[in-house]
Amino acid sequence: MKLSIGFDVSKATLDVAIFDGERTDHFAVENGEKGFAEVLRTIKGNLAAEIVITMEATGVYHQRAADYFYKRGFNVQVVNPLIIKRYSEMKMLRAKTDAVDSRIIAKYGYYEAGTLYKKKPEKNLKIQGFLKAIDDLCQMKVQNKNRLEALNQCSVEMKDIELMYQRIENQIEGEILLMERELLLLAKEISFETYQNLLSIPGIGKRIAPAIIGFFGQMEDFETAKQLVCFIGINPSPKMSGTSVRGRGSISRKGNGYLRKLLYMAALSACKHNVSCNALYHRLIGRGKAKKVALIAVSNKLVRQIFAVTKFERRYDPNFCAIS
Repeated sequence: MKLSIGFDVSKATLDVAIFDGERTDHFAVENGEKGFAEVLRTIKGNLAAEIVITMEATGVYHQRAADYFYKRGFNVQVVNPLIIKRYSEMKMLRAKTDAVDSRIIAKYGYYEAGTLYKKKPEKNLKIQGFLKAIDDLCQMKVQNKNRLEALNQCSVEMKDIELMYQRIENQIEGEILLMERELLLLAKEISFETYQNLLSIPGIGKRIAPAIIGFFGQMEDFETAKQLVCFIGINPSPKMSGTSVRGRGSISRKGNGYLRKLLYMAALSACKHNVSCNALYHRLIGRGKAKKVALIAVSNKLVRQIFAVTKFERRYDPNFCAIS
């Protein structure tokens, strides 16, 4: 007997649907240990069955539920919300409520075989937390700078307020520096060799190297570079069908937006300092491609270099392709 449990996760609650292939039961609990224990009590008579628990990735709100049931030996799937959306569209469902969503998630878990959830090590999760905090602080710094510029346009002198904003900017910069130091320490503690291998790639700096280690470790979850490219969401997504549909192609953007942003910035540097990336960039520009398209191609090449040095534990060799 197989039992599929679907969670529609929000900050405060879990909408739970239990599907056995024929019948669906639905109820709601709080998103916390008390609610998780209630789910366990509900299914305690079916613990001998093959149980799959499926939920969407929802920032941080799904993590407690995923960790709770993973630690207790359940098969847990954390699915990209876009996959559930497409599955719902395939079933031609028009209603969208928490109850309906939990039912469709439960049915997806019953009929589809997804990738099982694995909890990341604590240090990797800390790196992800620091990266998010640094990104937030960088946005605050831009906002603070805009306020300073607005004050300069005032007809009345605002020196005291300007000094206050300047102190805030200095404090933000100081916090960013402290967090970047922590990032480096954590990355080196996880794998000093991997960190050094990543830095050997021209264009990969002290921000993106810890990010790669924090999100992907040593590429245990990927067999090929193409899988990593698709996961991040920088793979081409052409729109062509028959003779009439010739949509403008783009990248898929189905992965982690923060990583795409970091890689795009790294590509700007790689175009100047990375021999193979520089050659690719100028070759595409010479063919008349737009600069942004060429930079995306460079990002794609960087990801393949990142995969190679991380997966196979080697330093970057600019002549490797020429030799092989």
